Amino acid sequence: MAGSAPLEINNMKINGIFRYTFHLLIGKLIFFVFIGQLGAREIWDLEHMDIRINYNELGWTIDLHHDIHGVRETDEVVIFVRDGSYEDESGARFIRPEGDAFQFLGVGAGEPFWLIPSSQAYWLVWPGIAAAGTDLQQLHTYSELDPRVSNTAARWIRVALESLVFEGSGDGHLSMWQSSNVFWSSYSEPGEGNYFYQLAGGHSHANWGFSQKGLYELGIRGSTFLAEDPETRMESPLAHIRFFVGTPLELWIHQHISAQATYPQIQRVEGHHVYSFRQPVELGNCELLVETSTNLSDWTIVATATGDGDFEQIADNILLNVADDGKVFLRAKDETNPIRFLRLRLGCE
Repeated sequence: MAGSAPLEINNMKINGIFRYTFHLLIGKLIFFVFIGQLGAREIWDLEHMDIRINYNELGWTIDLHHDIHGVRETDEVVIFVRDGSYEDESGARFIRPEGDAFQFLGVGAGEPFWLIPSSQAYWLVWPGIAAAGTDLQQLHTYSELDPRVSNTAARWIRVALESLVFEGSGDGHLSMWQSSNVFWSSYSEPGEGNYFYQLAGGHSHANWGFSQKGLYELGIRGSTFLAEDPETRMESPLAHIRFFVGTPLELWIHQHISAQATYPQIQRVEGHHVYSFRQPVELGNCELLVETSTNLSDWTIVATATGDGDFEQIADNILLNVADDGKVFLRAKDETNPIRFLRLRLGCE
């Protein structure tokens, strides 16, 4: 049965974004560019969206739908939860109230956590869970025994949180609840299990809680009973949903910067070596240096960016273009001496 095993939590205490943030406060550091899977993903930070889990004639489908951006595969998106005070509507940071009822959040009373409420806050993304595309005729009607939901006979889809990988500083815990019913908690799994229940044909919203800043990768699985086989729970494949909690600059660093000298793969476009990365935003007192090399030893600064992330091109042997969506493209004009490597260095006062 889906979710029958204990929730697997992997809090990766790596040399990640918050180690950088700490050191940036005490001096200058050099970073190298990291173009990974996260860097290629679309960022959703505002408005209503749904995690859609449906069963129909094609079997299971799990994807993401945004009211403005449309439909995406789950691996194509990072849901961005902005840091900043919830009280002044600049972000999702909240202070945990007193009382044992909130221990499932994984933070102590009076400590910060990050909250996406079940009712829409216009300055935050608003994720729901939906099953409106399910073929109701294929599902069995039954009474769910979990006390967190009504035991009225209905066509239920159970959504299990089966794994959580966290990249950041400290222990990152995720939770989801409605009123006093806690459905998911990676800190203290509810006695009934990490299950959320969605009525087929509809959609719903719950409160989302995050204990630390960083990247959360959720492994979720849907399951239901089919009309043709009401005794066997039909499980979906495991799908991964990604949330990032932090500032825009921290998100950019996480997308692009690594403590290791990891270089972007060279793309070939019309015979040219092309590199791409996202334009940084809100650099503040930091300066970004774009450097190229042919041998990993001698590096040349070809462009810089400060403040709002606008670039100043320094070298005349490159072409640097910024697309409307913020993607930066860089290639050499002279292919007889091509750029073999590219790195980004970030220095902050």
